[in-house]
Amino acid sequence: MTKRNPMADFIAAAEEQFDYLTNTRGFFGPERRPDGLAYHSPSLEVDVLFDPREESVVTLVQAMVEDRHLRAELSCLYAEAGLGPVQDIKRAARTGHTLQRSMASQSEALKRLLPVLTGPTKDKLLKICHAR
Repeated sequence: MTKRNPMADFIAAAEEQFDYLTNTRGFFGPERRPDGLAYHSPSLEVDVLFDPREESVVTLVQAMVEDRHLRAELSCLYAEAGLGPVQDIKRAARTGHTLQRSMASQSEALKRLLPVLTGPTKDKLLKICHAR
């Protein structure tokens, strides 16, 4: 029986699910980090992170707003933008199946959110969700 490597599984799933950021949305990356991947654009940073202790994944969005560096969780931004409830975004990564489901839900939520984050409400949303 092969032992599961959760971080390797996460990296593979994240690169697959978020490749549209570099292929069609003008982001650079992915940059590999000890806890996940980072994608960069001139105005945003998207971090897709894995917590091995909790066996969960989370996507964070970062940007400069005025003179502050703000960081917010995707689920808060998604809900505050009126795109759907926080529960639409899955986080569990205890099995390969739940990891794939969570990565797909976070990727889809970010696809829907990106047009909002390039518009005039970006700063307001980041301020509301920062450090929540």
